Amino acid sequence: LMLMTSRWEGTPMCALEAMALGTPIVSTPVDGLCDLVDPGKTGFLEGTDEALAERCAAILKDGDLRAELSRGTLQKAKILLDLESYKQELRKAYEEKGDSQ
Repeated sequence: LMLMTSRWEGTPMCALEAMALGTPIVSTPVDGLCDLVDPGKTGFLEGTDEALAERCAAILKDGDLRAELSRGTLQKAKILLDLESYKQELRKAYEEKGDSQ
């Protein structure tokens, strides 16, 4: 698992890289991490040190939970990191910008 305890964070590249490897993320609920982590599916978002520690311990102790989160993380990473989808979104954004001028 990956533990992120940031108070402020954009969308961290290390979290995207971890997701590409199927690594569940336990994080504080900040900025871009709220977009990356689907609680109970790809990891957990918690606001206290105690809750972060409890989630980490649960994942480390429970192989089935770890495997389920890993599968969910790989599925989300496949969508987020799909180059063709990214290109299409960029084209769409530029086309919409051109239409409004």
